[in-house]
Amino acid sequence: MFSYEEIRTYNETDICIYKYILSNIDKVPYMTIRELAKEIHASTSTILRFCNKNGFESYSGFKEALKKEAASLNTRPPLEDLQELSSFFARANSSAFEEKLLFAVECIKKADLTIFIGMGSSTLARLSDWNFSYHLSTRRVNGGYNATSQVPVLFMIEALAKRIQAPASKYFV
Repeated sequence: MFSYEEIRTYNETDICIYKYILSNIDKVPYMTIRELAKEIHASTSTILRFCNKNGFESYSGFKEALKKEAASLNTRPPLEDLQELSSFFARANSSAFEEKLLFAVECIKKADLTIFIGMGSSTLARLSDWNFSYHLSTRRVNGGYNATSQVPVLFMIEALAKRIQAPASKYFV
């Protein structure tokens, strides 16, 4: 609904409106122009200019398009890539995963030296003192280059870093 070309032309006020709409995409289509203006501390004229800038002649036309966009977002199945990442995060959102993270944090805090190696190799995992394994399908492109997502790895590194730096009471019971 919002094209890159349109977003590039936004001023600071437009960005505020845009962020509010994205954060409240299910709510905005049922708001009057005055309610929206009040929520984002702007005038109704500013909201109307925003609608015009995005190719709509009226606020009601904008709301109708927003309703359709919200409905399509709710009915569109996730792309294959997102399904796999969604599955990873569903598994990561568990007490078992958190326990593994906390165990890793304790190991890292006690270690004189910690080396992180990412190879996707089960042989390397068997040689390690400890490993944190997960599975995503390997993606090969352009003659065999590995294009498998690294999002889970970055998530785990960030999660470990946050827990290492956080006060013990935040994650430890």
